[in-house]
Amino acid sequence: MLCPSYLCRYTALSGFTGLAFTHPETSAQLAAGATSGQFTSPYWLTRAQLRVVSEDITLLAGQVPVTVIYPSTKAIIDLYNAEQTTHHEAILSFVGARTNESEPLHATTNTAFGRPRVGAMLAKIAKEQGYKSPYWLSQADIDACFTKDDVRIKEGQSGTDVAAALRLAADVNGSPFWEGWSDLADDPLRNVFFNAEQTTRPDVIQRHTAKGLVALSGKTGKPFAFEQQGKLQAAAAERQFKSTYWVTEGQLGSFDPALQLRPGEVGIIVHLRDFKSKKLREILVYNVDQIMDGGEEVIKKHLASLSKE
Repeated sequence: MLCPSYLCRYTALSGFTGLAFTHPETSAQLAAGATSGQFTSPYWLTRAQLRVVSEDITLLAGQVPVTVIYPSTKAIIDLYNAEQTTHHEAILSFVGARTNESEPLHATTNTAFGRPRVGAMLAKIAKEQGYKSPYWLSQADIDACFTKDDVRIKEGQSGTDVAAALRLAADVNGSPFWEGWSDLADDPLRNVFFNAEQTTRPDVIQRHTAKGLVALSGKTGKPFAFEQQGKLQAAAAERQFKSTYWVTEGQLGSFDPALQLRPGEVGIIVHLRDFKSKKLREILVYNVDQIMDGGEEVIKKHLASLSKE
């Protein structure tokens, strides 16, 4: 049985600490348990941890745990997925309160914002407003990735203008940090960010980051910038691509062996920023599902070699 695309890249997290289970065997056991139980939540806890999170949480009737052996202590532990409990949302809130101590994350990439001043600004606002969620997104992100889940900005909520933060900042050389980024100035749909708690469905946004939907470069293994995520994720959903890996037209021949497109495949045009000139340029990218059989194996072998360097 093939696992759903969002579980093929499943990352099991502790519902108590918010951290990933690092031992490969434990991670594999929990991923298999998620597939078997058709769970979408990444969070797993022991019975004792559930009681600490909330005294109101109980297990649903007839729930079977995933039994793992912790490598460090050899202890046998029963873990339950958050969706096996009566109060899944309480677990999300508990984890959010802990992860809020880290830097803000972009909801479509599950990564930190690349500009330190922007991250610091969002962290300050989160602390002032008491937001527990670390996730932030723009209206453009919502339109591209979350409309089917009925995610909307709550009435009366004000966003944070990231473009204004960039305009005020300066780089290490003293030149205007805003120089080369002025194309963002006239696009409030992309510039103004909202915390997940300012939306009608913060739970959907938090689960989205764990479903393996983030578009990844098949060349580097890293997420595409949030400026491209919405378009690539929307294209993947529309065309029912199962792979999360994408490669540019120019990268096809750089793999060993070279990747070959299936006949008649049409790529997606995205705008990537040149790090030197700061200017945007059009790039044609293809999902790995558009590549001849064996393409994903070639990419995974390539990425595995990078991790050994």
